[in-house]
Amino acid sequence: MNESSCFLFVSCQFGAENACKQELARHHPALRPAFSRPGFLTFKADESVSPTSFSLVSTFARTWGWSIGKSQGDSAAEIIPSLAEQTGIVKPTVLHVWQRDWALPGDRDFEPGITPLAEEAGRMFAKELSTRKMDIQVNR
Repeated sequence: MNESSCFLFVSCQFGAENACKQELARHHPALRPAFSRPGFLTFKADESVSPTSFSLVSTFARTWGWSIGKSQGDSAAEIIPSLAEQTGIVKPTVLHVWQRDWALPGDRDFEPGITPLAEEAGRMFAKELSTRKMDIQVNR
């Protein structure tokens, strides 16, 4: 990540995306909406935002952080090397692994939370990070 391309990610409840975007527009006018999916939003930060001192004000955000970039692969072992290369002004200290919500809470008995798939992926990442002696916590 570099100063000219800081992207903030925010996870929120499925269906609360517009409310979250409106809230962030009020509290953080230096953030501009970018890529969005149900339950997951990104915002491009202008140059006035310092990731090292930023603190998100949001009722709707479940979790948030600064993106270090996109990594793809079929396993943790394939993805970890690209994570190691994608450092910049903010060194990653925590890796969040989760699945987006697929429905509103209560819809077909859905309740938000960490899924078995996300738990397994998190364990795989934690093991691979430990093997590589990378001091990054997973899902803390």
